[in-house]
Order: sequence, then structure tokens, then C-alpha cells
Amino acid sequence: MSYEVKMPQLGMNQDTAIILSWFKKEGDKIEKGDPLFEVETDKA
Repeated sequence: MSYEVKMPQLGMNQDTAIILSWFKKEGDKIEKGDPLFEVETDKA
């Protein structure tokens, strides 16, 4: 099963990011506001 995850806007001209690591594992309980993953963008 998949779910849509809404992320805050990353920047004015940034609309993609790479997931570096996941903080949750499959089957973990997730609450609204929990951090799920770490992302990297092409902006420094």
C-alpha cells in the first residue's frame, strides 16, 4: 500500500529532492508530524 506524503516547499526554484535515509521502517506506527526521511537538494 502506498500513501502520498506532502512536503514543505524546498525553495523558490526547487521541486525535486533525493531521499538520503528513512527514519521509519515498514510497519512502524506513524503520527502526523513525525519526521519520515532525510532529503538532499541540489542547492548548497
